[in-house]
Amino acid sequence: MIKTKNFDKVEVSSPEEIRSKLREVKHVQSIHYTHIWSLDGEHHVLTTHLVLENISEYGQKDTIRKQALEAVKEYDFSSLHHSSGIGS
Repeated sequence: MIKTKNFDKVEVSSPEEIRSKLREVKHVQSIHYTHIWSLDGEHHVLTTHLVLENISEYGQKDTIRKQALEAVKEYDFSSLHHSSGIGS
């Protein structure tokens, strides 16, 4: 259970739930190294690695990053860290 800033609780059963939301983002080929933890019971962190496909311009990575952040916005992570790579 993740407590959001408005003090509602959002149920997260596993990192797979987060990965499922991120897989819906266009150009995300795969996701791995996903970790979710709490710093202090109120501030939660997500780290993940997104493998991207069908990218023709570097600027697309920033657009995809923003879409990925929007996809997990409801969980209100205090910190989001990601890395991305281009798949084959």
